[in-house]
Amino acid sequence: MEARRTERGAQRCQEILDLARAALVEEGLERFSVRRIAERGGMTLGNLQHYFASRDDLLEQVVNQEFEGDLVAFARGDGDPHDELGELIARLSERWSDGGSSVYEPLFLLSLHDERFGQLRTRIYDRFYSELAGLVEAIDPEAPPAECRFRAMLITALIDGVAVQREPLVGQRHRRRTLAEVRHLAGTIAAGS
Repeated sequence: MEARRTERGAQRCQEILDLARAALVEEGLERFSVRRIAERGGMTLGNLQHYFASRDDLLEQVVNQEFEGDLVAFARGDGDPHDELGELIARLSERWSDGGSSVYEPLFLLSLHDERFGQLRTRIYDRFYSELAGLVEAIDPEAPPAECRFRAMLITALIDGVAVQREPLVGQRHRRRTLAEVRHLAGTIAAGS
């Protein structure tokens, strides 16, 4: 869109995305609308729609931005790949406990009956699996690519499960223990043990 081409336009677009993310995390999908986001931002509906024509356009960008932030968590160093996997899990868990999982929940629901969000979910998971498979390969260089991807899918299911089950993990002691167990299990899966 032309509005995003100027520096001010890009800044305003980011402000809208920040407002939309906060609204989604705080109020959920049921109350997520471009009208409510415009009201939260003190702008007219027409001004917001200059940047995002529809609720789905806005929601898709919120999810994409969240995922781009998650990809930063994959930054690797020169350390032990097992440690890097554990650190990745800790970084993602921290991000998701700060509302990230609330951003993804609507994606899962909408992907069940909306092709646009189904395709978005597929793209996100494919990229996530590929990134994680690279780390699995560093842990077990002898594993074939298809096996690395399969293990990445299992580890993702484990991490996703913890994100969905966040309520029982409210206490700091439970959170530390859960993260330690998830790190251990993910390392075992990655190594093919």
